[in-house]
Amino acid sequence: MKTRLFDVRRQTRTDKTTKRIFLLGFSVLALMTVFFSYNLRVYAANVHMGSASYQSIAGQEFNVGIYFEGNDNERMGHYEAVITYDQNIVSYVSGANDGGNGRIIISGDSPDGGRVRVMLTMRADMGGDADIRVESATIRSIEGMNLSVDELPSVPVHIDAPLTEAPDYIALNGEKILGFSKDKNEYSFAVDYTDEMIFTAPEGYTLTHDIECLKEGSNEVVLTVCQDAHTPIEYKLTINMSSESGKKDTGAKDDDGNAETEDDSEVSDDEQKDNVNDIDDIDFEIPDDLNDETNYPQKDYLKYYLVLIGFGIIIFIILLVKLIWDRILTSEDSIKRDIKVGRGVIGTSESIQQNDMFDFDDINSIDEMKREVQRNSEEIQMIDLLGDEFEEDRK
Repeated sequence: MKTRLFDVRRQTRTDKTTKRIFLLGFSVLALMTVFFSYNLRVYAANVHMGSASYQSIAGQEFNVGIYFEGNDNERMGHYEAVITYDQNIVSYVSGANDGGNGRIIISGDSPDGGRVRVMLTMRADMGGDADIRVESATIRSIEGMNLSVDELPSVPVHIDAPLTEAPDYIALNGEKILGFSKDKNEYSFAVDYTDEMIFTAPEGYTLTHDIECLKEGSNEVVLTVCQDAHTPIEYKLTINMSSESGKKDTGAKDDDGNAETEDDSEVSDDEQKDNVNDIDDIDFEIPDDLNDETNYPQKDYLKYYLVLIGFGIIIFIILLVKLIWDRILTSEDSIKRDIKVGRGVIGTSESIQQNDMFDFDDINSIDEMKREVQRNSEEIQMIDLLGDEFEEDRK
């Protein structure tokens, strides 16, 4: 009975210790979660457009709003962004620090730490579809700390305009395309080797193409033809250019009156040295932005988060070791108590036998023997009770 009582008490203490460990571990994890969430909130900012899409008519101006703000009431300081657009469809008019050639630069400071709106004025030059998007953005808090911008917006722009009327002809390097027709948009023809690629059309037309120069063999060219404030039309051209002979006519003649030629493949050593020197004279400038570490979001909070996790793991290991050690000590104490109790019982029995507590010579009847056994049993129970009280007092 006494052994069972010790086991119940030991199990109760173990359960209480286990509950304390789990409660402490849960508290540490909750604190780490709150700390990490707080840092995520501090370092977040937002850039967005004033509308999901824009539409205008060729020849007219329209406005595009760019908004800068910190998330969760984060006070914003300095901001800057680069906006890109299709300069063949729209053009920049005003509203930014600088703009033109398909690129707009915005920068400034929030006067009160709140949201800032920058209103750009754009002009629809010709009909078609294009995108206006934020290519890059940097936002700093009012204390000067970088705020991370997770998403850079982009919005579509549709410009309505009448379709460009097909020209009467299109020429390449002064030679008109044979078989050209206003009802046809695909052509295939051959040309001699040339370093030039100049397309022309009647006055009032603007021509653009998607490659810079022709190469030997087959070339796929998309030629865009447009009249002012009209939707452009496209021509798909397949141009086959012959190979270069490797000889150039110098205009000089030999003694027999034949034209002298010059082999381009042979270049003198002096010319090669000059070319190398020209390359050495080129100054390669590295933008200052690449060396500015403040342009990148700071992630100092990650270091503190890892330190806090490590601290929590150490506490958990210490508590786990303490729990194991307490169990070992409790088991040892229980074994010792069981041994003592056993020894006490044995000693009591031996003492009873040595003192001739069961003296059957003095017992004259069965009833007297029963009373003697009952009396000695009561003495043994009294000894056990005194032992229990002694153990309770010691605790």
